[in-house]
Order: sequence, then structure tokens, then C-alpha cells
Amino acid sequence: MDEAGGAEGIWPAPHLPGGPGSAEFLPFCANVITKYAVPKDMVVAELVAPVWDKQEALGLVWPSRVFRSASAKFTSEEFVTQ
Repeated sequence: MDEAGGAEGIWPAPHLPGGPGSAEFLPFCANVITKYAVPKDMVVAELVAPVWDKQEALGLVWPSRVFRSASAKFTSEEFVTQ
């Protein structure tokens, strides 16, 4: 991506949903976020949280550099940038 944006000048807007981080958040993302909160030159990509450990996922949906998970294969920051 260059200074003009991504393909055709469109910028990506990754979205990490709340709650369990699952695909069930898609209607809100599609109907509310993309319609009212994102400029026309952006495209929203809803990321779905991988479940590394079912018990741990009850309290830590998006492991990060700050909130680590022993079972996670990558952090949320790595997920968004890859």
C-alpha cells in the first residue's frame, strides 16, 4: 500500500469484533459500521478471533503484545498486519 491507499486508492479498515470475536458480529459490522462509520474510500474487513484455548477464550478473545496467551500462535497485532 502506498500513500494513495491500497488498490484503487481504497484503504483497509480491519475490525476486531467484541464479545467472543466470532462471525456472529458480521450483521452489525456490515449494517452499521460500514454504513455509518467508515468513509467511502475504506473497505471494512471483519476479523474472526481464533480460539486457541476454549477456557482461556472466555476471558481473552484477542491476545496481544500486552495481553499474552501461552496457546496463541500469533498476536492480534500480527493478525491485523499480515
